[in-house]
Amino acid sequence: MRRFPSTAPIYLGSGETPRAVRCAFWLGIHLAFRGDMGGAGGWFGRAQRLLETEPRDCVEQGYLLLPAVIHQRGAGEYEAAYATAATAAELGARFRDADLFALAVHEQGRARILQGAVQDGLGLLDEAMVAVTAGELSPIVTGLISIAA
Repeated sequence: MRRFPSTAPIYLGSGETPRAVRCAFWLGIHLAFRGDMGGAGGWFGRAQRLLETEPRDCVEQGYLLLPAVIHQRGAGEYEAAYATAATAAELGARFRDADLFALAVHEQGRARILQGAVQDGLGLLDEAMVAVTAGELSPIVTGLISIAA
């Protein structure tokens, strides 16, 4: 197994659990895209366990819904994927996190298309692309949405 440097321990040591959770999330995403689902699941599990120690709501709760959305979509549970993505989008909006909001809306669109509601789905994908073309997103999220569109 390849080791990945992580700033998560630094954040944990300084009491910044949400930042540590976000690091673990992105490491999991990286591994998932490389096809290492075991490693990805390990990082997502670690992120979830860390998040459970956080006493207040945070945007990272929404980020950790995204692996569930992808799993639900892959299992053909499109309505569940749409609902989970909607919850993530609500968290993105509440915490004013453009990356999370755009990723979640994009996933809502993909779920709607797979449900056969193509027009609705395309509208949601277009909404996510507006954030891309407006330059509102981080480079990695811009790439993820642009490639998957």
